[in-house]
Amino acid sequence: MLSIAVCDDDELHRKRTVALIRNTPGFENSLIREFSRAENLLDSISEDHYLPDVAVLDIQMDEMDGIELAMRLNRSVPECQIIFLTGYISYATRAYDTEHVFYVLKTETDSRLGTALNKAAEKRRACSEERSGSRSGESGCSEGSGCGSRHPGRGRRGHCRRYRLHGRRRTLYAAQC
Repeated sequence: MLSIAVCDDDELHRKRTVALIRNTPGFENSLIREFSRAENLLDSISEDHYLPDVAVLDIQMDEMDGIELAMRLNRSVPECQIIFLTGYISYATRAYDTEHVFYVLKTETDSRLGTALNKAAEKRRACSEERSGSRSGESGCSEGSGCGSRHPGRGRRGHCRRYRLHGRRRTLYAAQC
């Protein structure tokens, strides 16, 4: 069961987004938490140890915008898959300063949110499998895995640390995600 954070300062849009998620096949039983401010979501992460699997973020919000929030989520909860949901195409280029899986315009929410959620869930599952070491003889991120997340174990030049078993010895080497 996925934990999904929805952060939008517009209550009407936030409630509509939650309803659409609940009506998306495969996400009916997801644990959804609503946040009206970016700071509330960050406080929940730092104080309550809330770790969302997916975050659906509005971009234009008071105080802190969704792009800054996404940057902070990339650092504090690197496995969290981010979906931007906004009414403005003009933020699209700035959104690529973050790790995210989808950029949905609010006018296309009905037709695109399900696709975005499925992609986020797939990437989150891949990340979980990689982190649990489910691949034979390896643990950590795997090159070409499609994980797309930034991992806390990142070494120099954006590579993540990965271990490979050589007989009984674990050898650390860098692999590009």
